[in-house]
Amino acid sequence: METLQSAGITNAKNKSLKKTRKALRDSQNTALLALAYYITDKKAYLKQAKKYLLAWAETHQPNGHPINETRLEGFLWAYDLLYCEFSQTAHRKIKIWLLNLQTNKHNWKFGASSGKNNFRTHQLKILLMVDRLLEDEKSLNTDRETLRQHVDKNLLKNGISVDYQERDALHYHVYNLEPWLEIALLEPQYLPRVKESYDYLIKQVKDDNIHHQFANSKQKIDRKRAKGGFSYVKKGGSFDTKRITRSVIAFNTLSQEESDREVVKYLSTKKARQSLLFHYIRYSLWEIPQSN
Repeated sequence: METLQSAGITNAKNKSLKKTRKALRDSQNTALLALAYYITDKKAYLKQAKKYLLAWAETHQPNGHPINETRLEGFLWAYDLLYCEFSQTAHRKIKIWLLNLQTNKHNWKFGASSGKNNFRTHQLKILLMVDRLLEDEKSLNTDRETLRQHVDKNLLKNGISVDYQERDALHYHVYNLEPWLEIALLEPQYLPRVKESYDYLIKQVKDDNIHHQFANSKQKIDRKRAKGGFSYVKKGGSFDTKRITRSVIAFNTLSQEESDREVVKYLSTKKARQSLLFHYIRYSLWEIPQSN
C-alpha cells in the first residue's frame, strides 16, 4: 500500500481507514513469520517474511505521519531478526525505504499540541528503531536528545500523560504508553518514568476509575468521532480494560515479571490476536542485557 491513512478520520466506515487496517496486517504477519523462523528454522517462514518486507519496501511511500505509520514496527522487528538472511540487493531496497521513512519523520511539522502528545511519542518510537537498523549514530543521538526533552513534556511526575489531560480518557493514556514501553525496550534508562505512567494506568483500572471517559476532552475530534460511529470515544462511556493487554505484556517483558492475579483478570481472554501473539512470544524470548 503506497499511503496509509488512519489519523484524523471521524467516520468509522471510512474506506481508507479500512484499507489501511487490512494492509497493516502484513506488518503483524511479517513479525510473526520472523519469530516463527527464529524459533523453528523453517525456510518457508523466512521466504514469506522476506516477500512481505520487500513488497512493502518497494511499494510504500512514507510521508512521515507519526500515527499512520506507527504500526510499521512489525516490519522493523522482522528486519532486525532476519537481517543476516537478506541479499545485498534486498538490503539496498529496504534501506532506501528506511532512509525515506527516517527523512520524512524528521521533516514532519508538529503543532503545539502534537509536539508533546502521543504523536511525538509514536514518531520517536519508529525513529529509534530505524536509526538502529540503519546504524545511523548521528540520527540516533539527535533523536535521543529529542526524546530526553519530550519525556518531561509528555509524562508528568505523577504518571499522568499529557494525552490523559487533553482527552480525559484512559484510551489515550494507553495509546501514549504503548510506544513508551517500546522505547524503554530500546532505551532502558526511561523505564522508571514509563513505570510511573504504567502504574498510574493499573491503579485507575484496579480502582474502577474507568467510567465517564472523554467527559472533559479538549479535542473537538473526539465529539466528531463519537458521532461518526467510533464507540470507544463516546462521551461518558467506560474504558474497555482489555485494551491494557498489550501494555501489560510489554511491561512484563521489560521487568521480566509475571502480572499479579488482580491485573490478569482484566486482560483479553479471547484467542490471542496476531498483534498480541507477537507480544506474548517476544516476552517469552526476551533477555535483559546483564550489566558488567
